[in-house]
Amino acid sequence: MGKFSLCEACLLFCVVVLKHSDAEPLYFLQDNSVTWDEARSECQRCFQDLVTVIPNTTNVIIASQTLTSDYWIGLRKNMSPSSSFTSNSSSGAGLPWSRWANGGPLAFQNWYPGWPKVKPNPPNISCCSCACTCPAAPDPVPTSVTHYDVTAEDILNGSYLNSTPNLNYPAGSSPFASVSPAMPVASQCERTPMAPVLPVLPEDPDPDQDYIEDSCVAMLSNGAWVEKNCSDLLPFICYEDRFYGGASVSNVTASTAIIAWLPGPNGTSRYRLEVTYTNTTTYEVLQQDIAPPFAYTYRLENLTPGSRYDVAVFAIKCQRDVNDAQRVSFYTIPNKVVNLTFTARTPTCISLTWTKPDDGVDLYRLQYTNVSKNIYPNSILVCGLTPGTQYTFTVWSGVNDTSKWSEPTSISLYTVPDNVSNLGVAARNSSSLTVNWTGPSGAFAGFNVLAVNVFNNTVLWSQNQSQTSSSITGLPSGTQVNVTVTVVGFDGQQGVPVHMFNYTAPDPVFNLKMNPTSDSFNVTWNYSAPVYSPFLLLLKSSADTDHSSNTTTLWFSFSSLKTATNYTVTVWSVVENTQSSPQICSNFTLPVQPGKATVLSNSTNQLTFQWTPPANIGTSSYSVTLSSPFWGQSWNDTTNQTSYMFTNLTSGSSYAFEVRTLAGDLKSKPTTASAMTDSELLDISLAMQCSSATALLCSHNATNKEILEKLNATIYNLLGQNVFWSLGNETFPDPAP
Repeated sequence: MGKFSLCEACLLFCVVVLKHSDAEPLYFLQDNSVTWDEARSECQRCFQDLVTVIPNTTNVIIASQTLTSDYWIGLRKNMSPSSSFTSNSSSGAGLPWSRWANGGPLAFQNWYPGWPKVKPNPPNISCCSCACTCPAAPDPVPTSVTHYDVTAEDILNGSYLNSTPNLNYPAGSSPFASVSPAMPVASQCERTPMAPVLPVLPEDPDPDQDYIEDSCVAMLSNGAWVEKNCSDLLPFICYEDRFYGGASVSNVTASTAIIAWLPGPNGTSRYRLEVTYTNTTTYEVLQQDIAPPFAYTYRLENLTPGSRYDVAVFAIKCQRDVNDAQRVSFYTIPNKVVNLTFTARTPTCISLTWTKPDDGVDLYRLQYTNVSKNIYPNSILVCGLTPGTQYTFTVWSGVNDTSKWSEPTSISLYTVPDNVSNLGVAARNSSSLTVNWTGPSGAFAGFNVLAVNVFNNTVLWSQNQSQTSSSITGLPSGTQVNVTVTVVGFDGQQGVPVHMFNYTAPDPVFNLKMNPTSDSFNVTWNYSAPVYSPFLLLLKSSADTDHSSNTTTLWFSFSSLKTATNYTVTVWSVVENTQSSPQICSNFTLPVQPGKATVLSNSTNQLTFQWTPPANIGTSSYSVTLSSPFWGQSWNDTTNQTSYMFTNLTSGSSYAFEVRTLAGDLKSKPTTASAMTDSELLDISLAMQCSSATALLCSHNATNKEILEKLNATIYNLLGQNVFWSLGNETFPDPAP
C-alpha cells in the first residue's frame, strides 16, 4: 500500500456526499485502555461500535464529555477482512481511509496538521487529473445515487473510468446522501493529459519517520485526529443509536394488567420493570427483573383499583440500562360506588349520595335520561326534573384522566308529585261538600281526599280517586271541615297536602209561616238546633222595596207594608257566613175595603161606577158585581182599575153595585152603590069599573082614593123600585044605564 496520490484525493472529494440518518447517536467514553481491536470488540459487544465521527460529533462529544487523553475512534487505514464492518457492505473495503468501522463512508475528516502520514511516492508516473464540471443551475434532486466501487489500483491504471455501478440507494437514504440538493453530485469527470506530477513531500525531511503501515485513528482531547499504532493501549469512545422502543398495556382490570414492550437492541441480556404506583396518599416504586427467554410481556397482579401506574421497561446490556426506558402509564379500573341512595326529594329535585369505594377514585360520572356529567364530590343535587316522574340514576367511579370507569351502580327513583291548585267548594248543603281543584303538572297516579271535623279532629271522609272533583257526603250540618287533597305518585309517594277549611251548610228552618195584617207580617219558623244560629230574612215584593233583616229569634215582624200586596219571605240559617238552603213562603197582606163608590155615567142600557182605592195599596185588584134581582140578572168581574162599566142592561131598571179589594184569595169588605138606567117610558092604561051595593059609594072621592092606594100598593108590591113606574089617576063618569 502506498500513500495517497493527488488523483486519489481528487476522487475522494469529487464523489463524497454527507452521511444522513434519522438515528440519534449516543456516545460513551470508556476509560479502560485497550488496543483498537479490543476496543472495537468491546463496543460491538456492549454498544453498537466504535464511534463514527460526522461534522457535529466532535462538538457533541467535547461539549458533553471531558476528554482527558487520546481515544480510539472507529477509523482504521485498512479495514481487513478480519476487521469486518458492522454493515454488510464491503464496497471500498480495500481503499485506505474509506470506511468507518460500522461500514459508513468517510464523509468527514478532522486531521491534526501533518496527519495522516503519507507513504513516500513511487517513481514518477503519468497520472490522470480529474476535472469536475458542475452545471450552472442546480440539477433536480436525484431519485437515487450511484456508487462506484474503485480501488487504488483502479485509480492508478485509469480503469475506474470504465467501472459500472453496483449499488443504488434511494434518494436521501444513501450513506452519502446528506449533501444539500443544491449541490448535486452529477458531476462529469474528464481525462485530461497532464504534465508529469512530482511527488508531494511532507515538510518533514524524513517522511518515513512517523509512518505506520496499518494505523488506527485516535482523537485528541481537542477533537483532532492522529494516527496510532493499532496495538497501542488507549481508552476509547463507543456509540450506540438511541433505542426507541414502545410499551403498551392491555387487559386492564381493577387489579391486573398486561404490559408489552418491544425487543431491545442486540445483546440485551435481560429487562427490568419499574412500576411506580400512585394514588392520592401513596407513592411507591416496585422493580421486577425479567430474565430470558423473553416473551416481551408481563402480567401485573395485585394492583390497587383506581390507581395510576407508571411502568418503565429498561433493556439491560452489559449490566447497564440501554438509554431510555420504554414507558407506559395507565389507571386500573376503580371499584364501583356503593350505597347509592337519596337524601331528599322534591317535585323537581333529587339529592343523591353514595359511599366512595375503597382504594383510588378521582371523580364520578352521573347519567340520567339524556344527561351525563362528571362530578367530584360523592353527592349531588339534581334539579330541573319533572314532578312525579321516574328517573334512573347511574353512577360510575372514574380515574383522573377519565380513561377507566368502574361498573355502574344504578337506582330508580320518582320525583315527588306536584301539588294541586285552585282547591275550592263548588257546592254545599247541610250534609255534603262538593270540592274541585286543578291537577298538578307532571305525572301522578291519583288523589287522596280527606275530610276532618275541625271541632273534634275525627275523620269524616277518606277516599282515593283519579278525578279532579269530589262530593264529600255524610257530613254534620253547620260544621267546620278541613278538606285536604294530596297528590299520589305512581310509587305511592305523596305530594304536599293542600288544605281548605270550610263549613257545611246549617240545617234549614222549617214550619215557616206568614201571619198577615193589612200592612204587616209576623213571620215565624222552627229550627232543629238547640242553640239558635243567626237567621237571615229577606222580604220581597214586585210592588214594594226589599226588606232584609237578621235575627237570632224564631220570629220576625215586617211592618209598614202595602195592603193587598203579595210578599215572599226567605229565611236562611247562617253559620260562619255559610247559609243553609233557603226556606220560602209567600202571602198577601190583608185587603182593605175600597172607598166610596159612585155612578160615573148611565144610559138606558149601561152603567159606569167608580170608587176610591184603599190607602197604601200596592198592585190593586178589585172584584166588581152588578145585580138586578128583579130581572134575575148578575154580572161579576175583576179589574185593576178604579172604575167599571156594565153594558147590556135593561132601561129604567135599578141595579145594585158592589166592589171589593182583592188580595190573592182574600177579599175585603164590599163597598156598595145602586143606580138606575135611564127609562124608556111606556104608557099602560088600566080601566076599572066601580060597583057597589051602597048607593053613590063609587062616586065618593074617598072611594076613588082608596082604590088608587090599593092599586099603587099592588103595583109597588109587584115592581117595587126595581123598575121605573108611576101611577096616574083619571075619573070617568058612569055610563048611562
